[in-house]
Amino acid sequence: MLALCLGAGSFLAYGEVGSQEMEEAQGRVSVLEEEMARTEQTLKELEALKEDTAAYVRSLDANLNELNGQLTALSEDILGKEEEIRQAGLELEAARERESSQYESMKLRIKYMYEAGDTAFLDFAVRERGAAFKSDGICESDYKVRPGYAGAVPPGERPGGGSGTGSGSRTQ
Repeated sequence: MLALCLGAGSFLAYGEVGSQEMEEAQGRVSVLEEEMARTEQTLKELEALKEDTAAYVRSLDANLNELNGQLTALSEDILGKEEEIRQAGLELEAARERESSQYESMKLRIKYMYEAGDTAFLDFAVRERGAAFKSDGICESDYKVRPGYAGAVPPGERPGGGSGTGSGSRTQ
């Protein structure tokens, strides 16, 4: 019986230890299951974040493509404007040359009119101070009307006689 008692005693001790180990194992399983659930939840959150990030990257790519298109269009516009500026510069230079040529021609015409004694147009221009003549650089200070003479006096010639090629004074 002693053997039976000893056998029964060791069975009880083994049963108690087995139950304790079982509880510990169940506790560890429970902790591991909780950790697994948290890990799965984290994995789902990361997958959602990955999809959001991918969508954001696609959006940035679309914006980048749009900006590249705008940049290309602006570059083409700049080239066009540079060509327009170059063309306008050429036109400006041509206009300056025409202006200079017209000014020289006008000076010759005025000189001829003065030398020929036909100063009626010149008198009118000086009196009226026409905008067309001012824009060509002709103004009253360049040609003064002689007192008692229907003509104009070019710069350098004294009114009322003195040096000059005129044939005397004419009265109005």
